[in-house]
Amino acid sequence: MKTWIIALALLPVMAAAQSSREEAWRWCARQDTAISRQAQITGCSWLIDSGQETPQNQAIALNSRGIARATLGDQAGAMVDYTEAIRTNPQNTTSFNLRGLLRAAQGDRVGAISDYTEAIRLNPQYALVYNNRGLARAGEGDRAGAIADYTEAIRLNPQYAQAYNNRGFSRAALKDFAGAIADYNEAIRLDPKFADAFNNRADARSALGDRAGATADFREALRIDR
Repeated sequence: MKTWIIALALLPVMAAAQSSREEAWRWCARQDTAISRQAQITGCSWLIDSGQETPQNQAIALNSRGIARATLGDQAGAMVDYTEAIRTNPQNTTSFNLRGLLRAAQGDRVGAISDYTEAIRLNPQYALVYNNRGLARAGEGDRAGAIADYTEAIRLNPQYAQAYNNRGFSRAALKDFAGAIADYNEAIRLDPKFADAFNNRADARSALGDRAGATADFREALRIDR
């Protein structure tokens, strides 16, 4: 009888804790865009500090807090969160991708490539990361490696307009303007409002002496960006 009395007394506390946890996840996952980034950080911190989450959920909360911190300009805090997420759950491919993006933004493309490569090792079907690694490789001057990554991203996701545009840009850098235009054509077919693809195609057309085509593309890029 005494045990039942104690259990009944704890029910409101347990319900309150569950309610707080659900609210923290709502904030941390930013389920409503009206939730501020600072509130997102507060929700994620509550979950991280509670000690009640699984390693997988802990990593998710750390990633979300890192995104919020990076958005608010706290790159150092974001880096700490992504690194801790990786330590907490080394199988979380998102953590490696996020840290790679942050490293690339900080100019550490070699570190970014390392993170993207690990994400790909964990999930070889991750088209987004192939595209991201391609960007980092292109930034390092490895255009052939970049093209290989963009090609794999396209193979995994044939609707990936950004990967077509990026591959076109690397092909143009290697003076393969015809190949670049073919990629820009496909990017524009997939996304007719892709201003960067029109702008890039204009450059490639201009390089091949197609001034009329280049002018038309420049005008369309400007119209979309208005």
